[in-house]
This record gives sequence, structure tokens and C-alpha cells, in this order.
Amino acid sequence: MGLIVSCIVALSATMYSMSSCRFAYVDFQSDRGDFSRLHIDEIPDGNPVKYRAGVGLFSWLLPYDEDDWSRGRCVGYTEAQLDFFGDGVLQFSRVFGMISVLGGIVATFWALFLSCRSFTRCQTFSMNLILGGLVCCVGLTFFMFRSQVCQDLLSSHGESAASGCTLDQGGLVAVTAFMFWCVAFSMSLFHIQVLAQDEEILPDTPTTVDLDERDEQRGQLMDERKKRREEQAPPEADDSTSTSRWFLFCGPRGQSVQPSSSPSAQPQIQYVDDDGVQEVELHLPRKSRN
Repeated sequence: MGLIVSCIVALSATMYSMSSCRFAYVDFQSDRGDFSRLHIDEIPDGNPVKYRAGVGLFSWLLPYDEDDWSRGRCVGYTEAQLDFFGDGVLQFSRVFGMISVLGGIVATFWALFLSCRSFTRCQTFSMNLILGGLVCCVGLTFFMFRSQVCQDLLSSHGESAASGCTLDQGGLVAVTAFMFWCVAFSMSLFHIQVLAQDEEILPDTPTTVDLDERDEQRGQLMDERKKRREEQAPPEADDSTSTSRWFLFCGPRGQSVQPSSSPSAQPQIQYVDDDGVQEVELHLPRKSRN
């Protein structure tokens, strides 16, 4: 259960951070306008002005008001913008961002599917491999801070104007996703038990064959007991003499009761003591058959 919760939280955080347009915010100085006009205006307008803009792996924050950069809407990068500052490092981070989302979906559904059954060695290895890869992929997205947009935004104009990125909302959520993927990887690596049949079967562990043999032996034992009871049971009394064969079992030690074998004879109680055999005749009323 803990693995599933960790995967769900990590996947949600990963999807939010990779789609966020505020993964980081960049501070730069430009005499060509704000972030939306850097790739268009090639002629300096005058003195450089400080700007701040929210940037992400796939989009940036277009502010509603020029005086407040933190409020706006997310807008995807255009081809012109990517040609301007989209170097290989940024593309590298974008690729691993997509892999993180797709891999997170696979890992989460894999954990949900295997939650209702036992893990085999191969399934456990696959889960460890996927979760370990996700930890690396989410971590590699932070290479964005080494890209041109965070290091030297205006280098495409032949100018050297240092720019710097600071971790923002999306980046902080990406750190949370990284931590939860690490938790999920640790749980998969150290706490998931492999299916018993995939390992060596312990001597004390009953198998299906052993259980079937026990059931067969138990059935044979019950049949033998049934036959033994049938052999030891007295023969069934005839209906005509059934009323004359109820006897009172009482007497001194060593007694034995021997009913009369004659149907017409009166019921008798016989017991044997140390002096010999003594007979006591007992008259009982018989039921007549009509």
C-alpha cells in the first residue's frame, strides 16, 4: 500500500512540475524588451533594463501586467524562441521530463496491477529498474539550470549578459517528486517480498502436492475407521425380538450380559460372578403387530 501511495504522489508531482511554466524564474538585463520580445527585437532600444520571467521546460509565464511578472498565463515556447535560446542542454532536460511522466504512469499502473498478486523475481527486478530510472530522469531535468536560458540568455545576439535562474514553484514540486520516487524505489528494493515459488521451497512449507496427499490419507483413514466400526457393531436385532433384547446392565464386577437367542423365550438377564452363572428371568410386555 505504501508503494502505491508513493507512486501516485510522485506521479502527480512529476506531471505538475513538468507542465509548469514556473519551474524557475530567470533574471536578466536587456535593452531589447522583455522575455517575449528578446528573439524578435535585434536593435537595442537604449539602456538595459532588469526583467524577470517565469520559465519551464515546455512553457513560460506570460504576465497580465508588466509590473507583476508572477501573475499570468502559461504559453508554450514558439519555434523562434527555441531557436533563440533552446540549446542542447534545454532539449536534454525536456526529453527526460517527458520520460519521467511516461515512466511514472507505467510505474504507477504496474504497482496497482501487482498489488492484488504476489511479485515474482522478474517483476520485482522490473519494478526496481523502472523506479530507479525515474529517480535519475527527474533529477536530470534540473540540467535546465545549465542551459542558455539560465546562463547567458542574450548570447544569440552576440552579447554577453549574464542571466540567472532561481528555483520556483514547479521546481520545488519537482524536488518533491524526486523525493517520493526515491521513497518508492527504496520500498521496492528492500520491502517487497518475492513470490515463494520463485525461490527455493523451504522444507516446512507445505506445497499443493503435500496438501493433496494429506487429503488422500485423511480419506483413507476415515474409510478404515468406518469399516472398523461396521465390523465391531452388533448384528441388527430382528423386529420380533427387538423388544425382548433391552436389558438392565447392573451387577457386581466381572458381569457380562448374554441375551437369549430364542425369539419365544422370555427376556432374561445373565451375569457371571465368581461363584458361577446366575440367571434372572424378567417378564416384559410385548407389543403386538396389527
